[in-house]
This record gives sequence, C-alpha cells and structure tokens, in this order.
Amino acid sequence: MSRLGHGIVAAGVILALSACGRVEPGEICAAQAHDYGSAFTVAAALETDAAGAERWIPGGSSDGSLGGLDAGQTVILCYLDGPLTVTQEPTASGEAPRPYDRAVVAVVDGRGTLLMAGYRENLPIRP
Repeated sequence: MSRLGHGIVAAGVILALSACGRVEPGEICAAQAHDYGSAFTVAAALETDAAGAERWIPGGSSDGSLGGLDAGQTVILCYLDGPLTVTQEPTASGEAPRPYDRAVVAVVDGRGTLLMAGYRENLPIRP
C-alpha cells in the first residue's frame, strides 16, 4: 500500500475511534505507527498543547508556536520506533549510514506531520 493509502487508513481509524468518543493519545499514535509500517511501535504518546510541545522537542521553533499554531492548540506527540529510511550522506569511510530508528510525529486535528527523525540516543523521550 502506498504512503498515501496508509495515511488514508490511519485517518479513517482516527475518525472511527473519535466517533465512539474521546480518542486516547495511544490510539492516535498507534494509527500513526501503522501509517509508517508494521515494523513501527509506539514508544510514547503524549497529549499537550503547542506551547508544551515546544519543551518536548529538541530545538523547537524560536517563537514557541510549533509552526504557527496557537499556543493552546492540542497536539499529540508520537515517538515512533522503527527503521526509517531517509536520504543521508555516506559516512566518512564511504559506508551507507544506518537507518534512523525513531520518528517524532505531531498530530493536530487528526493529521500527522513528521517533525524529526533520528536515533533513539539522540531523540530521547523527555518532559
């Protein structure tokens, strides 16, 4: 299934769950992990607001608004663990770098956006 197809499935899961009442952050992040593939698991699912999300994200935006969101806008941060292949420069020895193993996704109004990708040791889960 294409990335777009997975995104449609994840959005459908979130909408179906929300029709049943409040959707828990873990359920939202599980849908996001599904979107990234079967090898991904949810390491953390955190509900906060845009201002609070800034404190969780290394190098958050300079204006404290998480990409222009109102400070009080609800944000679900999903720390997803799994192999994430992105274009990277070869290492100094010319070898291909190892795939990233953590993605941080922000979900706002049911839509997930990849904020950053890296390694678990560089993207710790922290309040």
